[in-house]
Amino acid sequence: DTRDDTSMRIHGEARGPFTDGLRALTQTPLAEDLGPLARVMKVSGQSHLALDIDLPFHHDAHMSVSGRLTWPEPAALGILDTPFELTALKGEVRFTGQSLEARDLGAQLWGRPVRLAIASEGVGDPDTSITRIEAKAQTPSEELAKRFPSAAWRPLSGTLDWALEASLHNRDVSQQSLPLDLRLKSPLQGLAIDLPAPLGKPAASARELDLRGALIPGQSLAISGHLG
Repeated sequence: DTRDDTSMRIHGEARGPFTDGLRALTQTPLAEDLGPLARVMKVSGQSHLALDIDLPFHHDAHMSVSGRLTWPEPAALGILDTPFELTALKGEVRFTGQSLEARDLGAQLWGRPVRLAIASEGVGDPDTSITRIEAKAQTPSEELAKRFPSAAWRPLSGTLDWALEASLHNRDVSQQSLPLDLRLKSPLQGLAIDLPAPLGKPAASARELDLRGALIPGQSLAISGHLG
């Protein structure tokens, strides 16, 4: 339809492979800030994409794009060169030409439920804009040891209740390996630590863990933090 003869609105919907839905990152104005992000993702399953385009008739006006992505059938999303793969995706991701937003996504991570949120900050300036992803879940220590092999897991038993925040600067998405700023927090309640005092603790007690780090997939991981 037309809007006061200044623009035309085009609405379209498509249901098909998730790989097609991912094109919202690479074939809309969103590609300028986040298009290369699709390069580090692996997806499978089905998705539903609804897209609205406001096409101006005047040359000095800008086209606007908005849409939403959902998963009516089983679908999965993973990050290349990492053990992270989300399955059974549920919820809705909304986007414009400059931002992503998802308030309450549901999924499975290694067979356990996880809740996720996505938000864009500093929209409009590719030098300062950030895409922030938050995830919350509970994961058995045995599963963590399987996914991230290390002798550091040996004194641990039980389940880790964790909240992870991953932030990426949109200016960095064109790099070959996308750097991520990470923050992991956990009360450690439900996780036993079999170490001498003052490090050890029973599963029932709480102790605040706060870790910050920088990850470059396939290259490096630097972590610092404290255990309360």
